[in-house]
Amino acid sequence: AHTTAGDFIYVVSGNDLWRSSNLGTGWTEINEPAGSTAITALASDGANVYVATAGGSAGSKIQKIHGAAVSGTTANTDVWTISDVDGLWVANGYLLASVGSRLTWINAGNAPSASYDVINDSTQVTAWQSVIGTPVGIFGAGRQGDKSRIYYSNY
Repeated sequence: AHTTAGDFIYVVSGNDLWRSSNLGTGWTEINEPAGSTAITALASDGANVYVATAGGSAGSKIQKIHGAAVSGTTANTDVWTISDVDGLWVANGYLLASVGSRLTWINAGNAPSASYDVINDSTQVTAWQSVIGTPVGIFGAGRQGDKSRIYYSNY
């Protein structure tokens, strides 16, 4: 996975994040920004990068990174505890995470909660593939077996 933020390119390698400020010709390692567990998802809001892990000895979490440094350890502002994140996106200013059929808003200043779920319906979606913001709202693409589904939210 890779993303950009500011003038940097970020690439995941196992538990580590690598950052390039010169179009990928030189790299700086950000060692285990979310602990000793493999990074499962990566997203950027243009100023910060967010990485997610899905378990292990360090637990499951989403960690905010600014530039080349972990932004801090303040719960629900810099790091959120949420189990088994398998997708992470920023759409229309919202940080969204998927956990199987669940697509939820990660709200700064608040712990992850089912009350922030955009959708959680395992009969319709078992995995989220993509989330994108548009001028009219947010679209999420998911799959259930061999069928694809597109959902719309006016967030």
